[in-house]
Amino acid sequence: MNLVLKGLSTSAVIAAMAVSGNAMADSKPTATLYGKAHLSLASVSADDGTDDGSATQIKSNSSRLGVKGSYDVEDGLKVTYKVEWQVNMADNAKSSEDHIKGRNQYVGLAGGFGEVRVGRHDTAYKLATGKFDLYGDTYIDYNNIIDKSEDKREDNTIFYTMKADALTLAASYTLDSTTEDTAAEDSEGDILSLGLTYKAGALLLAGGYQSTDEGHSAMKFGAAYSLNEFTFGGVFEQVDTDDDNADESNILLMGKYKISDSNCIKLLFGQKDIDEVDDDPTMIGLGFDHKFNKNATFYALVGNGSDGGMDDAGGLEGDSTAISLGMIVKF
Repeated sequence: MNLVLKGLSTSAVIAAMAVSGNAMADSKPTATLYGKAHLSLASVSADDGTDDGSATQIKSNSSRLGVKGSYDVEDGLKVTYKVEWQVNMADNAKSSEDHIKGRNQYVGLAGGFGEVRVGRHDTAYKLATGKFDLYGDTYIDYNNIIDKSEDKREDNTIFYTMKADALTLAASYTLDSTTEDTAAEDSEGDILSLGLTYKAGALLLAGGYQSTDEGHSAMKFGAAYSLNEFTFGGVFEQVDTDDDNADESNILLMGKYKISDSNCIKLLFGQKDIDEVDDDPTMIGLGFDHKFNKNATFYALVGNGSDGGMDDAGGLEGDSTAISLGMIVKF
């Protein structure tokens, strides 16, 4: 359950949002404390051709905690903000570099024109096909196939979004913050990212485009349709790098069958076609969800990856399998 705090006494958060004290005094700011706990128990195995092994793992899957809010300022304008952190709930140490990480953190301004946000933010390209990820943050996350390195969360980002009826437009621009003294060899420079979604009744369409000033680009298209208890769809992605041998054509197909209001079965199949790679990474996933209510879901899934098909997001190299039970609780 969301906790709403009237008056927002946490002055440090307000200062971080760079909002003037006068504007605060004239408005009624609110802050919503929210989060998601996502833990899983899994039996996994992997064979990369050199080493093989198996293990039983308890994982925290992008569990998070955040504060978000907004308040009116003037002439129909609204200040918005979010400060969100990822928390590793299964970390075996009292503290570590991986225990707490920053996620989306921004300040924004919203009005009739849409909303502009500045800070750390998912790119428009990443968000465009997010609804096609049936088992996000699990071993069969769709980013095993849809290029994880393209679905970015970037610092130094300006993000814009606008919704008009069934159409949602998003655009983001990320500034390259490196200098001659700090430039990394893998710096991609500025990143332009675009996303478009159309949702009307049973039909969902999505598209995204992303490019850097270093000559790297990617585009993807997604479509899904619901017919009675069935939903089926897919995503196609083309990635063009500055190394012709590393260009990719990726495809993910998905299906969902609604057994009842509380239960459903999901199926995934995906394959990456990487230039100059003989064996294409492939992933197959099957899962069952039981929804206790809108905030709590239990799931069971099995996944199989060949030639690294569950490596990029699942972390299982080579030929691999995963059998997992998980619980997601939102508050």
